[in-house]
Amino acid sequence: MTDTTEKNALRRKMCAARKACTDRATRDNCLLQRLMALSVYQKASCVLSYVSFGTEADTLRILDRVLADGKALYVPKCVPNTNRMVFYRISALRDLSPGAYGILEPKEAEVYQDEASALCLVPGLAFSANGARLGYGKGYYDTFFAQHPVLKLGLCYDFQLVPQVPTQPHDVRMDGILTDKRLVLTADEERME
Repeated sequence: MTDTTEKNALRRKMCAARKACTDRATRDNCLLQRLMALSVYQKASCVLSYVSFGTEADTLRILDRVLADGKALYVPKCVPNTNRMVFYRISALRDLSPGAYGILEPKEAEVYQDEASALCLVPGLAFSANGARLGYGKGYYDTFFAQHPVLKLGLCYDFQLVPQVPTQPHDVRMDGILTDKRLVLTADEERME
């Protein structure tokens, strides 16, 4: 089986598992509580986060909490006809409106500039304990991470953590993965605790 075939099979499996998940609200609440308890979150002055879509682990309550905690919050906007995205600062959820793929996106405002204490919350269909991530296959996050050194924390439900994710050389690994049940450290533990 080729990497592409393996990735597509795993994508289908994880999409079906997320769709079948019946305790999403409980899992989302656990993710929120676990994230807020991490010292890497508490120390971050800036958070970059995806805006959840469909059956992804919910981030809307997380975004509200980041803003309430007084941290700078940046969310992505896809650049049409490219595999690039730009993170723009928002001050409230009302700053978001449907954009590419029907996902809520920010208005073009203050662009994220690399910050030493930034934490990026990353979506994925599947993650492995060594930090490998399976996305939707467009390469937006890999392209962004190649240009911006930021602490990368994958967010997912625990059943999305799998033994192995097929990867290619350009695939960027996460520094840690946070699920509703555990934190998996894949990088320097002092940076992620």
